Amino acid sequence: MMGLESREERVPWTLRQALVLILFINLFQLAISLVGKNYLDKVMDFNLLSLLDALLYIGGVYAFVRFKAKGGWVDLGLHTRKLLRSILAGTFTGFVTAITVLLAGYLMVRLIGEEPSAQQVQEVARQAQGLWQISLFLVIASLIVPIKEELVFRGFIYPAFRDRVGVTWGIILTAVFFSLVHGDLIRFIPLLIGGIALNIVYQRTGSLYSSIVAHGVWNGIMGVLAFWR
Repeated sequence: MMGLESREERVPWTLRQALVLILFINLFQLAISLVGKNYLDKVMDFNLLSLLDALLYIGGVYAFVRFKAKGGWVDLGLHTRKLLRSILAGTFTGFVTAITVLLAGYLMVRLIGEEPSAQQVQEVARQAQGLWQISLFLVIASLIVPIKEELVFRGFIYPAFRDRVGVTWGIILTAVFFSLVHGDLIRFIPLLIGGIALNIVYQRTGSLYSSIVAHGVWNGIMGVLAFWR
């Protein structure tokens, strides 16, 4: 992709290590989900499980980078260089991504001829009652989840793909992986578009804050819309 040539140094972990670690963490995450599956329709329990899930992934990735790869937060893209530029780029990307994903979703509905079933997170959002539950749900959706997913996909997995197959294929393959992990084949294309946009803004800025903000804006808009559907 023009203008996205990588000048970054190679990260101190391999693609194989990244994928194996995520698989290992995912097994623990699956266990947590199975234990809490009977409670996911309850707003507060859903939020608690989301927090535990985020801590598991963030803690697991950082522990590996810190102690196995001898790296740190900077290696995961968390630095303050050109922070304002990264935040502005992320904000713009988030709005554009939300609009594009909504449009792609609408076109998918027109193509298949029926509305897909509501996602579990949408069902949970509809059950939120009172300012406290709604506010906590939006914080989880627009802050906690973006931090977790961006640290994993953009900060950890994407650089490993980029080092292995180059920028263009790194962006595409990471987005495909991002879409598949969400386990929603009907929404695969919209998620793929969103994943590509997040990869591009991270590659352009070199700062994970840009993709975190973009993902947060995207999720925040979707979260607000979930209350009105």
